[in-house]
Amino acid sequence: MPATTSSLLEENALLGSIIDDLRKQGGGQQDLEQKLRATEDALLDMHAECKATRSELRAEQDALRKARAALDEGRRGMAMLQGRLRVEAAAHRVTQCVLIAEVARLERQWVGALDRGYASRLREAAETAVRGMHDAQAECRFLHEQL
Repeated sequence: MPATTSSLLEENALLGSIIDDLRKQGGGQQDLEQKLRATEDALLDMHAECKATRSELRAEQDALRKARAALDEGRRGMAMLQGRLRVEAAAHRVTQCVLIAEVARLERQWVGALDRGYASRLREAAETAVRGMHDAQAECRFLHEQL
């Protein structure tokens, strides 16, 4: 509350200097009393306005403080969310890498299976051809022996 005390002291000093100025100007006692009363009324009005202004300023300061606290809270929440999103994105990248590796492995297996299947079919065809040649050779021998 030092700011309030300081401003009240300043108001009292201002009031005192105004009263001193009015006394120095002189004039009749009644004229001085009227000027003092008018000055006092003006000062009371000014004091009331200052109080109202101070009250409004305090309310604005409170609103600003609350808004700043809400902004800070929002920033903290945003930072936490960004952190979680970074972790989640990293996890997704890891998952993606694992899935890509798994797909590549399965493709290699599939290609290997295709190659093995093709090789198996070629082997079967070769075995069939060799059997056919053996059968043809045996038939040729038989026919040759018949002659």
